[in-house]
Amino acid sequence: MIRRPYVHIEDIYTLCEYMQDLFVEILLPLAFGTKAAKMTVMLEIYGIKNCDTVKKALAWLDQHGVAYTFHDYKKEGADKGVIAAAIADLGWEAVINRKGTTWRALPETMRDKMSAKSALAAALDNPSLIKRPLIVAGKTIYVGFDVALYKKAFG
Repeated sequence: MIRRPYVHIEDIYTLCEYMQDLFVEILLPLAFGTKAAKMTVMLEIYGIKNCDTVKKALAWLDQHGVAYTFHDYKKEGADKGVIAAAIADLGWEAVINRKGTTWRALPETMRDKMSAKSALAAALDNPSLIKRPLIVAGKTIYVGFDVALYKKAFG
């Protein structure tokens, strides 16, 4: 009788992620150039559908044929893992909108003592604090709408 080794499902997921990265980052660019690789990554857009900046960003992506899925903070809430990753990658100062009314409504002591940990908690409690849109493109996170950046990253 042949005994088969036990495989953890987490190992299978890790292998699948590795194979996807290999395909997108190495094989596609070799076969078709870098633009083909950029276009295979499905963007995850986080924001508020009625936000003017989000509307501009979605319109730009639609006009340039960039595929994405949209997560509305008002309907689905903020994703803790995504916000934590954004704060870790970009810093809380880049992720939290300090120009809006939601920021100004926070107690002054909270604003003065803001840290990555407190920014995450505040953003989860009130997603309107998060700069919009927040875009996850594979392992890269972008915040806001900037035509030049979008052209370089997605177009």
